[in-house]
Amino acid sequence: SIVGFLHGKEAASVAEVFDRRKVQVSFQDGGAHVRAGAALFSNREDIGRFLEAADEIRALPDARV
Repeated sequence: SIVGFLHGKEAASVAEVFDRRKVQVSFQDGGAHVRAGAALFSNREDIGRFLEAADEIRALPDARV
């Protein structure tokens, strides 16, 4: 299945978090929308890295409007 969310943060900062944690996602709408797919080959460590990245992203400052 695919998980998608709007993060409200600077797209470059969000991409850096996912890259550093080696979590593959795709960005849409200029980076404002993140999509991640939990494939059959994903394991607990993969899901854990995604959740850790999401927590780190949540703590980032909001994007300037």
